[in-house]
Amino acid sequence: MKGKWRDYFRKDPDGYYVAKIDKKYAYMIDNDFIKINLGSHILIKTKSRSKFMKLLRKIGLI
Repeated sequence: MKGKWRDYFRKDPDGYYVAKIDKKYAYMIDNDFIKINLGSHILIKTKSRSKFMKLLRKIGLI
């Protein structure tokens, strides 16, 4: 599933880091993230780059 990191997440104009993550990783996402349910995926948003990168590393996207 690895690819260019831009395929999985980006920084939106409001300053949030946004990622679309498979629902099977939901247990790793803590309350510092805004979570939006998209059915089989979850859209997560946060302002903290370090927490965001740590989560993506844990999941294996980067």
